[in-house]
Amino acid sequence: MNENNETPLLRSVAELKAYFDKKRSDLAPDQAVTIDEAIDSLMESVRELHGQNKVLDRLEANIAHSHPHTLPENVIPLRRPTLRSVNPMVQENDKRWILKLDCLIESRHISEIHKMAMELHSQSRRYAFLEYRDLDKATRQSLPALLSLGAITLFVPSILDLTFGEQGTLLSLVQQNSLQRPLLMVGSTQAFGELRGESGVNLDLLAILSRAYIKLSRPFSEYKDQGLIHYFLDSLSENPT
Repeated sequence: MNENNETPLLRSVAELKAYFDKKRSDLAPDQAVTIDEAIDSLMESVRELHGQNKVLDRLEANIAHSHPHTLPENVIPLRRPTLRSVNPMVQENDKRWILKLDCLIESRHISEIHKMAMELHSQSRRYAFLEYRDLDKATRQSLPALLSLGAITLFVPSILDLTFGEQGTLLSLVQQNSLQRPLLMVGSTQAFGELRGESGVNLDLLAILSRAYIKLSRPFSEYKDQGLIHYFLDSLSENPT
């Protein structure tokens, strides 16, 4: 891959590095090492942003294909990383959670399930929230197509709405050990014990989702007001606090 031709920003960083290489002999050894490390760190940050932008472009194209005229109301606008000024010597203190466990959210009301999923997503580092039904049928049944969506949150309001084929594809998805794949947040208005007895439920998928099982026995607003969302985030996270 020729990084100099990827983006104007990458080209600018490459040109900076080339200029520094020409002037290296004018600098003390410790200064040269410091500048080398700074440029390498900056280049890595820009490459990461470039990769995220590629994933977002694919996701936007998928949504546009499914909804050519309007964006669904239940899709959170993509939080595309901004190419702000980067100081490679200072690490940003990002308070958002790195969520790694797919989850099952139970409530008597789908609206409460949706609120919890949205709240968990909003405090995560995943950069888009998409409802599963807003994907076209071909994407829903294709593991490579789902993986190409990258590190998004994929919301399924009710597990009982999934076909056997869709559940099989999602089972393959959750078996992928990668933080760069979509994370599933799946809802149920039935209790876990009842789901196990449903003939239309893939029990292997249910077992994986139930590793992070959130049962809302009270209104979502009470969990949020009492600061209990932090507990749920910790249970799904790679970096519990």
